[in-house]
Amino acid sequence: MILEKIHVTAVDNELYLIASTGNGSLELCHIKSGYNKPVDYTVYPGAILPELPEGELYNLTMIGINWGYRFAFKVTLFFDDNSQAEYEDTGEPQIGCVWSEMVPNISVRHP
Repeated sequence: MILEKIHVTAVDNELYLIASTGNGSLELCHIKSGYNKPVDYTVYPGAILPELPEGELYNLTMIGINWGYRFAFKVTLFFDDNSQAEYEDTGEPQIGCVWSEMVPNISVRHP
């Protein structure tokens, strides 16, 4: 699957998006927000990942950290075949890593 776009619409409190291969990892973004305020952040992985050759497969890891009170995360992935996948979670007060998702075998296309 070729990942064209990542759209983040909820971060309460901290979100990391990381691309990893057998050779290492790259941080795609790190967003902080809180008080359930709306977030609207778009990442185009092919435009910011020249280190990942086209056709090479990587895993996309999403890590959500909460500082207290309720948490919320929502990330939508858009692929070159016009499909999309939505990942989200909300929960009760906890502190630390409260959410994670890993999407395997993703590739990028450079503009």
